[in-house]
Amino acid sequence: NALVKNGTMLLYGGHGGGKTTLAKLLGQVFLGKNEFEIEGAVLRGHPQLTEEKILGSLNLEQLMGHKKFEDGKIAVEWNSFVTSQWKIIDEVNRLTPYGQNILLSLLAEGVVKYQNQSYQTGNFTVFATMNPPDEGNYDLPLPFMDRFALALPITMPDYLSMKSIGKQTNQLSASNKLKKYDLE
Repeated sequence: NALVKNGTMLLYGGHGGGKTTLAKLLGQVFLGKNEFEIEGAVLRGHPQLTEEKILGSLNLEQLMGHKKFEDGKIAVEWNSFVTSQWKIIDEVNRLTPYGQNILLSLLAEGVVKYQNQSYQTGNFTVFATMNPPDEGNYDLPLPFMDRFALALPITMPDYLSMKSIGKQTNQLSASNKLKKYDLE
């Protein structure tokens, strides 16, 4: 996904399965950025996200008259999520249809719009994570889901498998020791 221009991937699975952590670690590896730089570009899905919290805000210094207007317009201070090459939408299914709509043009065209201004994102990579449905989630409409080139299930081993993982390692190492003695 990171190697494809404007790659988009949806990681879905159970709570605590490492979906967001995986996306963050991949961002560190592919961009050579530290965890704080990657974390700054994470958009956390929440039903109360506004356009300003998703995209950016107007320049406060210009609004207060402390800074000159450029071209007669108040400048937009774009959020790190918008300007970053590595974008993570954590728990995308917690975004309201309004929030999803704001992101649609970013995913489809690489452009965001706010207060009659546009920002061309350039090349980017988007990882969105999605947990199982519950009362705090919203359905993702087909036009929104269609913007993700890949959807990958992230699964965790069940409890019995987790218990046996360590035992298999010990059994393998014991059998390898026996093989070593057999060869001698």
